[in-house]
Amino acid sequence: MKQKNDHAVLQCEDLRKSFFIRSKEFPVLTGISLSLKNGEVVLIRGRSGVGKSTLISLLGGLEPATGGQILWQEKRLGTIDGEDWASLRREKVGIIFQEYNLITSWTAYQNVEAPLLFRDMPESDRRSMVLGLMKQLGIQTLADNKPAEMSEGQQQRVAVARTIVTTPQLILADEPTGGVDPETGGVITATLLSLVKKNKASLLITTHGGNTLEDIADRVFRLEKGTLHPE
Repeated sequence: MKQKNDHAVLQCEDLRKSFFIRSKEFPVLTGISLSLKNGEVVLIRGRSGVGKSTLISLLGGLEPATGGQILWQEKRLGTIDGEDWASLRREKVGIIFQEYNLITSWTAYQNVEAPLLFRDMPESDRRSMVLGLMKQLGIQTLADNKPAEMSEGQQQRVAVARTIVTTPQLILADEPTGGVDPETGGVITATLLSLVKKNKASLLITTHGGNTLEDIADRVFRLEKGTLHPE
């Protein structure tokens, strides 16, 4: 896949994150610098526990960094008003969590529809968008099922649908095909790529490896000892 232009959607410079336990510092990320452009797919590989999920949380503005800076379309996180950032994240940034984070008391349809409830749009339009995306992911028959009534692979597809139903400009995907069978992984990957191609969205994927996700990436990095290494 070729880059469409050189406009940076997201940048981080010398990003660092440490955790402190009983006053002792445990560094996880020790200097991450990365630029993600429109229409670009970047893959970050690394073993479990090296900080991939932490990096996703930092880039998504879910937790603060210990040092360095993150720029969203050249505006530094921290200088964007908290309410404005929350709105921007709802509208423009989609995060696929490794743990799915579905609302257990809601149906699959309700989970996917949830991000659209913040938008001023007719219920019929929401329904069309939700069911269309669920059909694309092969989960339309699960619309009335709750998470406990679904397999892990089905829950992952619901989580993916919930993330991309808003057609975000940036997708941060933490192990989006981890723990699912190859066929389900292929469906998830194809759906993410269709959004990248159609809307020139940017996609950052983390993975522990052992799959063919590198085949879809413009750039591949390895996260090791707190820093990124190009592959």
